[in-house]
Amino acid sequence: MAQKSDKAEIEVRINKVYSLILQCHSSEKIIAYANQNWGINRAQAKTYIKRARAQMMEVCAIEREEAFAEEMELRREIIRKALDDKKYQTALQAADSRAKLRGLFDKLEQALDTVTAHGYEVSDPTEITETQGEIKETE
Repeated sequence: MAQKSDKAEIEVRINKVYSLILQCHSSEKIIAYANQNWGINRAQAKTYIKRARAQMMEVCAIEREEAFAEEMELRREIIRKALDDKKYQTALQAADSRAKLRGLFDKLEQALDTVTAHGYEVSDPTEITETQGEIKETE
């Protein structure tokens, strides 16, 4: 029976599994490696794989947040410069791009789809019709 590992050894092993995943080794190969090198069973090796993947998810989430923040800041700067130069079309395009990154347009489309799916009609409030402003009599 294998000796129980301490926290430091477990972290070393998880880091090694992390590295093996990055090298595109299959779970089966990682399990075999863990059994051969550390004398652990399949279940424990799978636990190491899960923990390594959880660390990857954390790293990716942080990197994604940083990249998102950088993109948002870049667009803010473009908007500011375009407005300073009175290039309103460029400012609007950058603002649209920023709104898309935030998912504002997607949410609007989803909301409209939900409303129409429930049988309601959606009209564009910017369209002017001939009957606007008229009072309709009811019978």
